[in-house]
Amino acid sequence: PELLAGVWFGYDYPRSLSEFGGNYSIIFWDEVMTLIYDKLDSRYTKNFFSVPNKLIKLSYDKNTGKLAQGYEEDLDEGWFVIDQIDDTHNKD
Repeated sequence: PELLAGVWFGYDYPRSLSEFGGNYSIIFWDEVMTLIYDKLDSRYTKNFFSVPNKLIKLSYDKNTGKLAQGYEEDLDEGWFVIDQIDDTHNKD
């Protein structure tokens, strides 16, 4: 990658952000990164990050965090290190 950015929203001490009613860090991240990429020349938008061979994208159950077995209803996808996937990801 040729660009690196981060966003953090929170307090300097433990306190809930629920009073804001949403995840403003995601909204902020989307707006800022969209502006940045809209202004970059095309060489940046063509050089996407290549995924290392040791990573694999898999579906998992959002409620349990376990790898999908094919019958779950509330799934999401995430990146996993291949040699760190074992039976503990699927134990009850």
